[in-house]
Amino acid sequence: DSRRALRWAVAAGVLTGLSALARGNGLLMIVPVVLLIWIDRGRWRALSKPALRAPLAAIAALVVVLIPWTVRNYVKFHELVPVTTETGYVLAGTYNASAQDDSHFPSLWQPPIPALRAVFTAYPGSNEAQVDTQLEHQALHYFRHKPLSLLDTVYWNSLRLLNLTGTPVERVFAGGEGYPIWLAELSVYAMWGMLVVLGFGLTAR
Repeated sequence: DSRRALRWAVAAGVLTGLSALARGNGLLMIVPVVLLIWIDRGRWRALSKPALRAPLAAIAALVVVLIPWTVRNYVKFHELVPVTTETGYVLAGTYNASAQDDSHFPSLWQPPIPALRAVFTAYPGSNEAQVDTQLEHQALHYFRHKPLSLLDTVYWNSLRLLNLTGTPVERVFAGGEGYPIWLAELSVYAMWGMLVVLGFGLTAR
């Protein structure tokens, strides 16, 4: 039923938008969401209007959810900030010499305290969006000089995601995050289970 599929697509777009408001990288989930909607029932065979209607509905729903927060950001910071001001903070915590060269947890994100101090020293009175922009510039400056750091980050974080480094990072940081060690370890096994379910879901017809 096309109407039912359209409703589910809109719901998926709304939920993706809400996840992006909770965590900026949730915005990336729209890519697999749209892809899964598009290939449903063999829609990948044609670029017809019916095949594109549901994916476009999901994207439109996502945009509608993000518009109020984007307007709020413009009023607050007097510049266009579509979703979040955490991009520079995240990048600066990963793409710096301290994080990349860490002997215990290479390429693992660290709070970018030195970068923040440098920004506040050079640009006192900056608002949240301006600080984020400066942190982003610092991270990109490092990346331009060390482009292979992207591959290192993907490699090490992939191993950590699958708990294959020999040092479970969840156990190390559980205390600082305020949750018990057993729950941290359970999250690893739960993720493995989700990957199995995902694999069955992608191959089921």
